Amino acid sequence: MHWIDLQTGYMLGASRDMGEMGRAKQQMEAEGREVVCACHRSRVQEQAAQWWVLASPDNPDRFLDYTFSPAGHSCRTARESLYTAVKLLCAHHSAEYRYLVIARL
Repeated sequence: MHWIDLQTGYMLGASRDMGEMGRAKQQMEAEGREVVCACHRSRVQEQAAQWWVLASPDNPDRFLDYTFSPAGHSCRTARESLYTAVKLLCAHHSAEYRYLVIARL
């Protein structure tokens, strides 16, 4: 499981399979962290994602692109923003992550 700080008081963990996701969720809970989401990335609801990602610094109606590519780009939806954080993890670890764990820092 690989993690990224979403800079909102939450961290995002991404994994390739459901088993790894479940183990990461149990580990976070054993450490006393509140897990707010553990699911396939397609199941994340927009309203929930708005709590976990940063608003764009240039436009409060949009959300941060965690890849910062291209420079100044922002995302229309919080889900899209969350996916850019997953994309960042995928690029750093040369893997495709489908399952997410989001926990409070």
